[in-house]
Amino acid sequence: MNEIPSKTISRLQKEYLKIQESPVEYIYAKPLESNILIWHFILTGPPDSPFDKGEYHGQIDFPKGLLSFNLIFYVEYPHKPPSILLYTPNGRFHVEKKICLSNSSFHPETWSPIWYISTFLIGFLSFMLESGNTLGALHSTDEEKRKFARESRAFNRRNKQFVNIFPEIVNPPRPIVKNKSGSKTIVIDEQKPKVVQETLIIDLDSPKPSSSHSKRKRSSSITEVDGVIILD
Repeated sequence: MNEIPSKTISRLQKEYLKIQESPVEYIYAKPLESNILIWHFILTGPPDSPFDKGEYHGQIDFPKGLLSFNLIFYVEYPHKPPSILLYTPNGRFHVEKKICLSNSSFHPETWSPIWYISTFLIGFLSFMLESGNTLGALHSTDEEKRKFARESRAFNRRNKQFVNIFPEIVNPPRPIVKNKSGSKTIVIDEQKPKVVQETLIIDLDSPKPSSSHSKRKRSSSITEVDGVIILD
């Protein structure tokens, strides 16, 4: 592969910084830590669409790295457009096949260097929500698309590459802080407020409970309030 121009690398670095500083709704993208020329992205299906809550995985690469499910950028990027493929079954496009868009490598005459990865993906997501036909598209019912959306998260988590690249998505960290009383607080899900009271019996003498011996035990109260678990 020819040496990548420094301007291309600089441009991609700036784009990654821009995506980090100004996240785009329904779009998550990042380069591999080992190679800024290889990017992966996740599109989240918007509400009120057959793709609602779907999680669609793709990849950004260069022509000589024609991997499946990829969005490929030419060495001359941003002066030449990328091409795009999807990996997660979705009911709208074939997987592992290039998709023809008006601003993709199928139509370099309509590409503009002022466009970014984020705007390209915004346009792609918008087209995904439509029903227009193109090379790489397929026909399915809305119910079939909803089924793919429901299965997409499990599908991606069976993909070792997805798990390795997006550990922050597969296993998001749960921050632990201390409240005023000194007890630990674990943030679980702020979007699902609920209250649950539960008592744990902790055996101080043995890691395994036994009904034939008396054990010294103490109770610890766990309370979940507004998506937060409080350990007393």
